[in-house]
Amino acid sequence: MSFWQFVKTQCLLFFLFLFSALVTGGGQGPWANLTMNVLTFVTAGWLLTRYWRSAFDLLTLWAAVLATTLSFNGVTYLISYAAYLPVPDTAAILQDFALVTILTVFGILLGLRRSQTQSPQ
Repeated sequence: MSFWQFVKTQCLLFFLFLFSALVTGGGQGPWANLTMNVLTFVTAGWLLTRYWRSAFDLLTLWAAVLATTLSFNGVTYLISYAAYLPVPDTAAILQDFALVTILTVFGILLGLRRSQTQSPQ
């Protein structure tokens, strides 16, 4: 993956994150936060997998999609730290990264699914 591909995927994730924040009203509370994460990372995993499915072999595809979503999650913590927002404890951050990994895996699996419908013969 080139640097510009990486930047474009980070922009995609940022816009998905903003959309999910608008849908949930800012993500205040645990259920709104969970909804934001589901909307952002399952959708991103699905879109990136569908887009890169023919470009990468399967192992590289998994690594690229997971690296993209996990790095975006890390960048959001760095931005919040730079903006002097309170940083959660280490256990909460690790749980969030585990959640993002699980949601991205769901998105990848959805993106790898083939269409089950067949035309009548």
